[in-house]
Amino acid sequence: MASEPARPPGHKRQKDCCQRGAASLSRAPFCGSASSGFSPSLRASSGRAGPVQPGVEVFVGGVPGGASRVELRDLFEVAVPGVVMKVALMKQFAFIHLHDEAAAERAIQKLNGHLLHCHRVVVEFSRPRPTHTVKTFVGNVSAASISGELRVLFQEFRPVIECHIMKGAWG
Repeated sequence: MASEPARPPGHKRQKDCCQRGAASLSRAPFCGSASSGFSPSLRASSGRAGPVQPGVEVFVGGVPGGASRVELRDLFEVAVPGVVMKVALMKQFAFIHLHDEAAAERAIQKLNGHLLHCHRVVVEFSRPRPTHTVKTFVGNVSAASISGELRVLFQEFRPVIECHIMKGAWG
């Protein structure tokens, strides 16, 4: 029987953490992907709040709740070393500022679809929000609702550019 390759401390095989469900995710911070074979280290981050830095911004969607800014920085540093300028993490998404467009393209190619905490993340070029738009949050929406229903309701008042129903632990 072939032996398994050595894994970093705390690393779980993809099927171990992804098949056991959410309870095991806190013990399995990084699943990696079948092709990557790397795990980010946890080192101090130099990401700071402040003015937007020059460079290229990449959007990361589907970021699991247990992921940290440091973890995202390390993941991108392994994929595209030396080009991460800033990491801005929000709930379920992040913006990563990279040094140049070539680095952003390499990061997208290497990390789009990557498993983080057993969730596939989407990595793509950031797109600016359309001008002259307003983002509105509507709470207490039934879990059975679909975005098309909300879109029809709001179209009565103004054109709707985007409509998303967030599904998650909160609703």
